[in-house]
Amino acid sequence: MRWQFWLIFVPVAVVVIALSVVNRDPVTFSIGLGSAWQVPLFLLLLAAALLGILFGGVGAWMAGGGSR
Repeated sequence: MRWQFWLIFVPVAVVVIALSVVNRDPVTFSIGLGSAWQVPLFLLLLAAALLGILFGGVGAWMAGGGSR
């Protein structure tokens, strides 16, 4: 089981680091409420990935609620 973690973790970590290095240009982030921020693109990518992991985990937890 431990080798499976590393088999997935290392390639994902390499991709995340590569994206962080390449996508440092500032972009404008706005949620439509009249305010906008300049943030590096990689921060938005990481935030989107973390939200996806969070929502996926909550969804999987809720789907398994009947068996717990």
